[in-house]
Amino acid sequence: SDHFTFSLGGAETGGPEAERVLREVEIDDDAISLRAQFARGRKVVLYAPNGKAVAAAVVEMHPSDAIFEVPILASARAHRQQGYGSVLVALLRELAIQLRCGMFVISATDESRQFWMRQGSVRRRARLRFDATPS
Repeated sequence: SDHFTFSLGGAETGGPEAERVLREVEIDDDAISLRAQFARGRKVVLYAPNGKAVAAAVVEMHPSDAIFEVPILASARAHRQQGYGSVLVALLRELAIQLRCGMFVISATDESRQFWMRQGSVRRRARLRFDATPS
């Protein structure tokens, strides 16, 4: 297949490969295992056409507040600068739209701020917001 695929689910989603991708940017076991403050989170894993996990995110959906939150997003270090992170962001934005979440909230580190700035028109601050309503 020459298509990207993705999976969305609980802590086991993507298995050890997805965990490795997330651990490149996140060391908090609670975040990786969706425990404690991340207990309501879900994992979204993007797979390249060869079936390898190339990017992953932890997301929290708050439909009652129309908020789609992405506390963690990572692409595999070996596959950076190839657009996989941007593909995952596009997928997450589409999920937010389908869930009628009008606000797309991310948590940016100093390292990831440039990436997020390239994803759209956002304010320079720790929690960047996208308008996730369909255009």
